[in-house]
Amino acid sequence: MFWRTKAFERLAPGAFGALSLAAIAFFRIAIASKFQSPGWNSSSLYSAVFNWASIQSGFVFGIYGFIVTKKDGFAGVVAQSPSFDPFLTYARRAYMLGFVLTFASLPIMVANPHISDPASVAFWVVAVWFSAFVWIFCAFLRVAFIFGMIAAVPDKRQNIVG
Repeated sequence: MFWRTKAFERLAPGAFGALSLAAIAFFRIAIASKFQSPGWNSSSLYSAVFNWASIQSGFVFGIYGFIVTKKDGFAGVVAQSPSFDPFLTYARRAYMLGFVLTFASLPIMVANPHISDPASVAFWVVAVWFSAFVWIFCAFLRVAFIFGMIAAVPDKRQNIVG
């Protein structure tokens, strides 16, 4: 199964981001029509992505800090394995990209571009921005999933006789 391979693990976030851009391009007329009055609210979309990106950045940075500093228990043992370096790379990438997305969302929130015209530059800027969000969200899911596997293994308790 391809979804259980290292190639899938490495490539999936970017692939989902690219697929989301392709889906937006394919359904652009239907999507743009949803943002015509009285339809969907684009400013709510911008705010939701900004809020999620800022929360996600802090969460992934916390995971990264925990994993880098924990030297005992199962996390300490995993840190010695060859699989740990890709995980650290994934975590660093996820929190840095989340940080960038947070700041990239600020001008979009302020400008509040209208995306009801599928041929407009604003529509395509928002489409690329949203696809970046999908990519970064999937990168976050990858880190959270791997961290969940690491955190699920209980540390051995030592019996202290004394």
